[in-house]
Amino acid sequence: LPCAAKALQALERELDLDYDPSRPTSPKVAPGTDGADPLLSVARGTVHFSRGEFVKAQMWYAKALEGERKQQEADVNLGGLNPALGLQEGGSQHLGMGGWRAAGVTPGLAGVGFDADLVIAAANNMAIAALYTCQLNRAVQILEDLIRQDPHRYLCKETAFNLCTLYDLSCEPSVAGRKKRVLQQVALLFYLEDLNAQSFRIPG
Repeated sequence: LPCAAKALQALERELDLDYDPSRPTSPKVAPGTDGADPLLSVARGTVHFSRGEFVKAQMWYAKALEGERKQQEADVNLGGLNPALGLQEGGSQHLGMGGWRAAGVTPGLAGVGFDADLVIAAANNMAIAALYTCQLNRAVQILEDLIRQDPHRYLCKETAFNLCTLYDLSCEPSVAGRKKRVLQQVALLFYLEDLNAQSFRIPG
C-alpha cells in the first residue's frame, strides 16, 4: 500500500473505528459519529490529495471542518463550565454562544476539546485543492471565511502566506497589495506579533 494509505490504516486502528483491513480507505465509521472523526476526515482528504483526486479531497476536508465545528459546539457546555467560572446555574449571567463572543470569551478555551491546528490544516489543504481544480476564487473565499471567524485563532503564518499568495494569483498587483495590507492591519489589530511583512508577501 502507498504510505498515505498505510498511515490511514494505522489511524483508523488507533481511533478504534469500524476498521476494515481489506478496504483501507473505506468510509465506514462507528454508529452515531455522523460521518467521521475530524482527524480521520483530514487523513482521508490527504490520501485523495496525494492521488490527485482534489474534488474528493475537498469533500473530506470540508467534512473535517464541519465535524470539528460540531465537536466544538458540543464541548462548550455552559452549564458544566459555570461552576469553574463562578457563575450560578440558571442565573442572569448565564450566557448563550453569542454571549460568550460578546463577553470576549471564545469557545475552545483551555480545557475544552478544540483543535485549532486541525481546522487550519483542513482549511489550508481545502484551499490548495480548490486551486488545483482551477477554483481560485473559492480558494480565496475558504481562507477569508476562516480568518473572519476568529482572526486571533486562525490568522497565522500559514493562512496569511497562503491567502496572500492567492491574492497575487487572482488580482492585479495594486489590488493584491491593498488586500495584503488590509490583512496585515488585521494582524496588528489583534496583536499577532509573530507575523511580519514576509508573512504577507509584502516586499521589505
